[in-house]
Amino acid sequence: MSEQAVLSRNSENVRRIINSAFPPMRGMPVEFLDEGWDFRVFEVGGEWVFRFPKHEGSVHKLKMELALLPKLNLLRTVTDSPSLRIPDYEYSGISPGDQGWPFAGYRKLPGIPGHACEEIDWPSVTCQLGSFLSWLHGCSIDSARQVGVPEMPDLVDYWHVRSLAELETLSVDQVDNGEVRRFLEDHRPASFAGPMCLTHNDLFIEHVLLHPGSGRISAIIDWSDAVIGEPVLDFGALYSWLGTKRVQRVLASYSGPVDDQVLARARYLAACRALRDIAQGRDAARPDWAEKGFAGLRRALRGN
Repeated sequence: MSEQAVLSRNSENVRRIINSAFPPMRGMPVEFLDEGWDFRVFEVGGEWVFRFPKHEGSVHKLKMELALLPKLNLLRTVTDSPSLRIPDYEYSGISPGDQGWPFAGYRKLPGIPGHACEEIDWPSVTCQLGSFLSWLHGCSIDSARQVGVPEMPDLVDYWHVRSLAELETLSVDQVDNGEVRRFLEDHRPASFAGPMCLTHNDLFIEHVLLHPGSGRISAIIDWSDAVIGEPVLDFGALYSWLGTKRVQRVLASYSGPVDDQVLARARYLAACRALRDIAQGRDAARPDWAEKGFAGLRRALRGN
């Protein structure tokens, strides 16, 4: 079986791969759930979630995630960590084909993605996020380095240069390119002078699972983009869907070190990552990604 077949959306191909690697799963139905830039995701038997890398870069991300999450789950059992859950991989295998890329599965976590939840308890959610990030950002970065979590220094400079370059490739009618360029130049915040920390680095609404009944957070998924960097990597992602006032409420429950530029930095990063979403949506023919980017960009430009 070719690597292309392994990485397709074809649930039957994936079912054969999983059945071959894990005989206890034979006979379980396999359903394609979704895909992002790095992974295709399948549900098995209504109880398991399996992730398959789409390219070489995501292979390295999965290997890092498989090494990092057991350490975080173990740490959660011996520290006063928030009650919300994170994936606990129980299966990992090697797909057929010359490249032999890994794939892995964990027991499906309770809850639904935030964007699919009709009722959200915002005061509880912002408090939960603040407590969770206090815990995560307090985890040992030495331990994270040991399992291959990459480092991302010079955050503002990196996103400033990348975003201006991406803006040059965009021809869009939903935003004013001149306004965006002025924002990137005139609102560029100072770099963070505090300590680096372990960050999730992808805390967008689709990776935050909520209980449909209570509207509270049940789990945080998709840890393959975790990096050692500034805490604002997480606040910037949150700003994309929470906006100013709710990020302020998250910060009110956050105990980590921040400076008086944290909100400005989160807003700036939200705009930069929105441009990335628009560009990736264009390149992957995913208008839903681009639309999410436009919404985040409008929120950042308005500052609300």
